[in-house]
Amino acid sequence: MLVIGYGRIGTVLSAMLRGMGAVVTMVVNSGRAAALAKSCGHKVARHEDIDMQLKEADVIFNTVPKVLLDKRNMKHIRKSTLIIDLASPPYGVDVNDARDFGLKVLFTTSLPGKIAPVTTATYILDTINHIITETEGVLHTADTAATDDKNTSKIEGGPTS
Repeated sequence: MLVIGYGRIGTVLSAMLRGMGAVVTMVVNSGRAAALAKSCGHKVARHEDIDMQLKEADVIFNTVPKVLLDKRNMKHIRKSTLIIDLASPPYGVDVNDARDFGLKVLFTTSLPGKIAPVTTATYILDTINHIITETEGVLHTADTAATDDKNTSKIEGGPTS
């Protein structure tokens, strides 16, 4: 699992994913965030090294409300990878570029992460598990691999720009 951003939502989400047995790699932008993520047992990658991590990810969670995934780096993402954008507008995924690359992106906006981040992260995780169960059948962990490419070009709930 690749989680972009180690703020309030990314911190709680990564802990919950790890608690479910997932191997989590955090994409961070500071030494402080890297140290915290490592101390919690996560792998760490810097933003400038994101391309290699994108190549290997089965599921990518974005928590940063700034476009970080666009045509410059989407070429590194496999079509079987599920991208879940948890950020508020302007989101972290360029929806038009994702469509052009045939990538599957789920947008989960309007969540009250600023008011109740731990509770929100719990709801996000429940929602993600439900979405993945409906769309992919299983939550990808280090012990399971996705082989089904169906619906990889469908973008749900995203902005219409």
